[in-house]
Amino acid sequence: MKERTLHTHPEGDYYECINGIRVTYTGTYLINGYWMKQYDTTGKNCTECPIKDECFAYKAKQKRVIIKETVEKPFYDRMHVRMETRKAKRLMKVRQSTVEPVIGTLVNYLGIKRAQAARLNQQEIPLPLCFSQRF
Repeated sequence: MKERTLHTHPEGDYYECINGIRVTYTGTYLINGYWMKQYDTTGKNCTECPIKDECFAYKAKQKRVIIKETVEKPFYDRMHVRMETRKAKRLMKVRQSTVEPVIGTLVNYLGIKRAQAARLNQQEIPLPLCFSQRF
């Protein structure tokens, strides 16, 4: 629904409804330990909107349009696009067959909740990953 009803405009840092209503940036807040960007507009603009029932952002009880997103959203979006490529899907299958079974075994059968990190070439790599990678 989000892609259909609201479109982002990163250059102006606002969302725009398909009916032309702007949902503007109001600030960045710390919510539940995460920095979130908040966009909102009054619900007066949406009372006559024919698609307000389909709009994910319209809050009927509050009579407002509120969108909250993490400040890292551009990174998540970029990662999502990269993960859709053929190469990424191949690498994910390799990882699922080599690394994840080792971690699953340590967590499920041995009851390990946290693994100590080992220093290898001045980089911290969790121990299960050290043993499952091909060097």
